Amino acid sequence: MPKSLVSDFELFALKVEEHIIAKVKKSEEDSAVDRLQKEEEALRESEKWLKQKRSDWKIELNSMEQQGKRAIAEDIGQQWSAFKKESERAVIEGLKKRLEEEFPILAKCFIAWVSQQYQTGVFIAPVSYGKLVNSEKFDLEVCSEEKIVFRQNNLYIEYSVERIMEELKDKMTKMMHSMEHSWRT
Repeated sequence: MPKSLVSDFELFALKVEEHIIAKVKKSEEDSAVDRLQKEEEALRESEKWLKQKRSDWKIELNSMEQQGKRAIAEDIGQQWSAFKKESERAVIEGLKKRLEEEFPILAKCFIAWVSQQYQTGVFIAPVSYGKLVNSEKFDLEVCSEEKIVFRQNNLYIEYSVERIMEELKDKMTKMMHSMEHSWRT
């Protein structure tokens, strides 16, 4: 083979090799740029996802906190209601017991007060209170119940533990609610 043909072939091979090297280099550069863009896009997407998840978590946390606060408030309300009911029951029961113990003294006071206020009428009372009634001014009817009733024409006054409790129960309930309101505010 002539020498010039070999040189031409070597020159052609060198040019092809240079062209391939340039093409590979350009491809590598394009790939690097493309890879960098994809990495940046993936980073932006992951930051966007993370930001959304943080927002979702904050909303969920706030919702859970509100539910927890409502549950606690409801539980406290139920416990307070039970405590209040038990306290009312204990106060009423204690007062009733005390009134039953003190009723003989209260009955004497009631009979004395009525005797001062009225000149005539009828007392209905147990035998044990009969001696307290002035028989010259008032008639006496004996009953077996632990109560005293005074009648005069259309007037009817009953004095008993139950009647006193009825009158005091509403007042005590109002007072306890008033105290509760001032305590809560």
